[in-house]
Amino acid sequence: MEAVSRWSPQQVADWMRDRPTYLAGAVTHHDTNEDRDCTVYEIEEKILEVSRALTAVCEQTVQTTSDPSQSDPSCLEEVHLTNIKPGEGLGIYIKSTYDGLHVVTGTTENSPADQSHRIHAGDEVVQVNKQTVVGWQLKHLVEKLRAESGGVVLLVKKRPSSGTSGDFTPAPLKNLRWRPPLIQVSPALPTRL
Repeated sequence: MEAVSRWSPQQVADWMRDRPTYLAGAVTHHDTNEDRDCTVYEIEEKILEVSRALTAVCEQTVQTTSDPSQSDPSCLEEVHLTNIKPGEGLGIYIKSTYDGLHVVTGTTENSPADQSHRIHAGDEVVQVNKQTVVGWQLKHLVEKLRAESGGVVLLVKKRPSSGTSGDFTPAPLKNLRWRPPLIQVSPALPTRL
């Protein structure tokens, strides 16, 4: 069964129709003489009855809807990038969403990130040197990455490839690698003296 958020209006109506009708009656409070003549103990028992009914509905809802974390598991991995030369950079291409999720789109060939073999396209950067960066603007993340000299510890969220659960190989996105352009030297033109 699909998640409730993906149900059509007809599926929601069918689900609501099939719920126990006593729940609606138990939740709705009517100010009647019968209610006024109840003891505190009886009122507490009615509250407990409604709570049990709500618990049953919640448990049924959990059982009949899919949990996205079960169908799309992920894990966190700490990646240490060391021996970063000044001005070299990490060699990571990152694209950020409007709400501050930072996803690796590729690495530069022979960069510290590429040589670690642990950062792949599709990974999400969660922390830089134990500081959470989710929600940050991309420019602040870049400033944080550039400010750290010598080494950086990244916490990245890995998504599994397709197939067996628990197999956290690189994400299905191709790990794009950028190669620096080769400098072509043309033969020197003869000069006139």
